[in-house]
Amino acid sequence: MIEALNKVKQGDSVNATAKRFNIPEATLRRYAKNYPNNNFPTSTGRFKTTFSEDQFLNLKKYVEDVDRRAFGVTREQFARIAFDYAESLNIPHRFNKDKKRAGKDFVQAFMTKFNFSLRKPEATSAARLAAFNKNNVESFFDLYKEILANKKFEPQQIYNIDETSCSTVPTKTPNVLSPTGNRRVVKVPSGERGVNVSVACCFNATGHYVPPFFIYPRVRMQSHFLANAPTGSGAACNESGWMKSETFVQWLEHFVKHVRPSNSNQILLLMDNHSSHVTLQAVNMCRENYISATYKPSYAAT
Repeated sequence: MIEALNKVKQGDSVNATAKRFNIPEATLRRYAKNYPNNNFPTSTGRFKTTFSEDQFLNLKKYVEDVDRRAFGVTREQFARIAFDYAESLNIPHRFNKDKKRAGKDFVQAFMTKFNFSLRKPEATSAARLAAFNKNNVESFFDLYKEILANKKFEPQQIYNIDETSCSTVPTKTPNVLSPTGNRRVVKVPSGERGVNVSVACCFNATGHYVPPFFIYPRVRMQSHFLANAPTGSGAACNESGWMKSETFVQWLEHFVKHVRPSNSNQILLLMDNHSSHVTLQAVNMCRENYISATYKPSYAAT
């Protein structure tokens, strides 16, 4: 609204400006007449907006930044981001506290206000295959070169994180010794049933590894989960055993602990475009700890 009013003050027609900013012409004309200094109220009666204009602009900046880094934001992700943002500001809001997300009306109002088009969620395999194409790969490397040119990262400051899954019991039958000539070799399989555990591995361009971070499909962490693990290993638990939004923040704490980024040792962190990486808390933590997070196209693990 403020930007539209400024355009009207500069001589643009009310009709054209209203169409450009998707604002009702009568509303824009009324605001231009009644509030010439843009000091109009942000609420009408008992219905109050959740965010101030500056706070809305911060949300807009966040979405633009993530989109520029070749990730994009779905409606569901944005709804959760808006909820987290309101909670972090400790301001009253009417968002759903059980689902921890903003409502559909708020999301639509944001899209209309800033002329955004949030992408629709796709099936995981289809989304990944669609993301790994020539245009996205070229866009990633264009952005990567721009970041390197602006901040002059050295190889030891460039880290890559990727996640994999492994079973707690062998999944392949090993070869066994048997006298030559035996036509039938029998091996009794183990009756133990394996559990998949995710492992986040991270290293820099000079080959220095951050200790691994294990994610167990358990409710509570137990001390023996890290028995005989590499020195400095970290771990977390959740019901799925996969990287989730809260778990990624825990991994970031693990990363900061071992790498110790600072103003004089800023870090470029490359990661895949997993939805768990797109949270307000994770982005703010990266910014506060001198980490520039950049997303790779799916199926581009290095």
